[in-house]
Amino acid sequence: MASKDSLENGTCADIPDGGGSPGAADARVRFCLSEDGLKLGISRYTPPGPGGAPLTKEGLREALVRAGISLPPSEAALDKILRHIAEDKPVTGITLVRGKPCVGSRDAFLEPMGDHGRPVFPGDIVAIKRALERPEEGLSIDGRVLTPANQAQPKDLEVPRTDNVALNPSDDTVRAQVYGMAEVTPQRAVVRSLISLNENKTEARAVITATDSLDRPVTAERLARALKVLRISRPLLLENVEQALALARETGQPQQDVVLALGVPPTPGKDGWLELLIRSRDLVGTEAQGGRLDYRERGSHPSVEKGRQFARLHPPATGEEGLDLFDHPIPAASGAPLEISAGEGVTALEGGALFQAEVDGMVVVQGKTVSITDSVLVEGDVSLASGNIRVDKGSVEVRGSIQAGFVVQSAGHVVVREVVESAEVEAQGNVEVGGGILMSKGGLIRAGGHVTAQFATNARIQAGGDVVIGNEINHCLIRTPGQILAVKGKGIVQGGTLVCGKGLECNELGSPLGVATVVGVSIQTEEDQGILAERREIKKELERIDASLGCADPRVVLEKTPPEKREAVLRLLRYRMKRWARFREITQTLAEAVRKRRQEFAQAAIRVRRVAHPGVTIKIAGRTLTLTAPVERAGFRYDDQTREIVVGNI
Repeated sequence: MASKDSLENGTCADIPDGGGSPGAADARVRFCLSEDGLKLGISRYTPPGPGGAPLTKEGLREALVRAGISLPPSEAALDKILRHIAEDKPVTGITLVRGKPCVGSRDAFLEPMGDHGRPVFPGDIVAIKRALERPEEGLSIDGRVLTPANQAQPKDLEVPRTDNVALNPSDDTVRAQVYGMAEVTPQRAVVRSLISLNENKTEARAVITATDSLDRPVTAERLARALKVLRISRPLLLENVEQALALARETGQPQQDVVLALGVPPTPGKDGWLELLIRSRDLVGTEAQGGRLDYRERGSHPSVEKGRQFARLHPPATGEEGLDLFDHPIPAASGAPLEISAGEGVTALEGGALFQAEVDGMVVVQGKTVSITDSVLVEGDVSLASGNIRVDKGSVEVRGSIQAGFVVQSAGHVVVREVVESAEVEAQGNVEVGGGILMSKGGLIRAGGHVTAQFATNARIQAGGDVVIGNEINHCLIRTPGQILAVKGKGIVQGGTLVCGKGLECNELGSPLGVATVVGVSIQTEEDQGILAERREIKKELERIDASLGCADPRVVLEKTPPEKREAVLRLLRYRMKRWARFREITQTLAEAVRKRRQEFAQAAIRVRRVAHPGVTIKIAGRTLTLTAPVERAGFRYDDQTREIVVGNI
């Protein structure tokens, strides 16, 4: 007969000898059943007395039947119990019989694999899909039916290829399809590509680390295969990649914006252009291909006599097509036509391609119109005899000088044959000074176009075009989005601060005495100010949300949230995900803008034909280079790859 053990819910039975009732000297055991009814083991063992029968497998089986246990015991457990008895080891804690546990409903989910703080390559396992489990009743050892608490219908999940991953149904592995960073949640796996292409697909850049998510070394060969997966046919730039890998191994930091491959960008056709057929002064110049100014072609604002054909309009040219990273041709844009029509004092000939002057005057191209205008002529100096000169329409020509303290303002150009002395000169067009600009007592030159002079000392000049000084620039403050040129005559620039957008060229920069001279390249833009402000606001908002939640991990937050508040917290988490997505979108947009701006900086150079002296400071794209020794025939430019100012020979 079965008897009860003193343990809670414990069931014990004596073991008979040879199928009969056990004798008093026979070995005896007591069984104990776990509280959940799923495990049964021996809680007490009494060895046989003198002449008593030892414990056997069959005896244990019969005792289990008498105890009402219908489930079979584990053969391995029977062997282990008898082995422990033979070795005088404890037999408690060995599970002899197991019930069948119930199985609760469970949705399919993804289990992440590897270190997702480092990149994965095509074919790498990023997660394993764990199959859904349907609810199933269990059976306890004492015959009770066990019902699972969760009996809801389980949900399967899809792994879309649009997330740069693919599910292998043979082993339920989720594998990366591209080189990138894996993001795995229980319901979704995504690989964010670390290879980005520019707009016309002629450049592939990537983030490179020393090792991947499985701690394997990243190599140039593996990156080349990653390009082939994207069907990029252009070769890997091996030197770039090897340098980046060496830096990644040395610093332990990811290397950003590494150029992996290059296509051939198309060459746009030359825009239509207006050729002046009249002689002009050496120091003004015309715009060359690519928007740069060719100082060799410089001249003053032109004047023309009545009846003379003074300008010809040339049509645009076709461009040369390029190849993208996939070896697909990229059509080249044809040059844009220049739309110029005859304005006041001008007659158009040859269907609008040739222009002839109807009056004497100065040639002015404003917007889409070429005109001949009369200028206000001051025969001598601008002085007490003339008073200040302010002109709302047309240009001003001063055949003498502008004396200190006087003002000349023009809606067109200002042409001064001699000097400007500490005066204020403002023109929407060019300011051309035949002599020099001397501003020991203050003053300002402000021009919408170019500023030209033979020399400038202590001058303050602001120009919308180029600043061209024939001989010397001494202790001046000059700012222009164009070029600063001092290559005629001595061509010396020393002292002061000169800021340009398209570069500076001179014969000599600084002085042997080490006079502090600052030359900077600044490309100012205001178009991204709004998006920067939005990014700052989103960052503050995310910080406030994280502070209120106490944690950025949604799973941790939900686990700590009381049930009655989970719906509100879920809404907040969804809102945070949307704001975070916008934050990343803005960051990518700004990164692209910075990349383009670096390319513009790389095109603006500081060129010194003879020597640059110690005391000169070069500033480009936030980088600063101060010379401590003379440098001859030097070109200073910003290198987009190293992001530093580099010095080369010219």
